[in-house]
Amino acid sequence: MKQELTPEAIFEIISKQDFDQSTGIEKTQYYELINTYRGMKLSQLRTMRDLETENEKLKQKNKELSRVETAIEDLKKNSNSKKK
Repeated sequence: MKQELTPEAIFEIISKQDFDQSTGIEKTQYYELINTYRGMKLSQLRTMRDLETENEKLKQKNKELSRVETAIEDLKKNSNSKKK
């Protein structure tokens, strides 16, 4: 299971030359971090993490709005079918 890493932890991990088991992550996660975050500064990592968090919140709100929209459409259909 992947652990949630802080931007500071990610920065420390990607600053190392090679995989180090003492970081407590799996080798595959290490290479994913390298491929995703290589060359970024700590401030960029923090910004990216904030944007990812905000994106997740927006996705949840979008799901909620879609459910509400579907419910409204269903109510409209039911209302129209009862009028006939």
